[in-house]
Amino acid sequence: WFQYHVGQTLFHVVQVVLGYMVMLAVMSYNAWIFLAAIAGSALGYFVVYPLLGRG
Repeated sequence: WFQYHVGQTLFHVVQVVLGYMVMLAVMSYNAWIFLAAIAGSALGYFVVYPLLGRG
């Protein structure tokens, strides 16, 4: 249980750090970086959602 919880915690930290990095990139007000962030989010959702077993 403890190892699973540590793994979840580390995954959450990585997710938060990446989220802040994307936010900083988008806040550069570069339209191409903004479009790349949106496209990456859409592509990631499209690829991962079926793997979750809900789709």
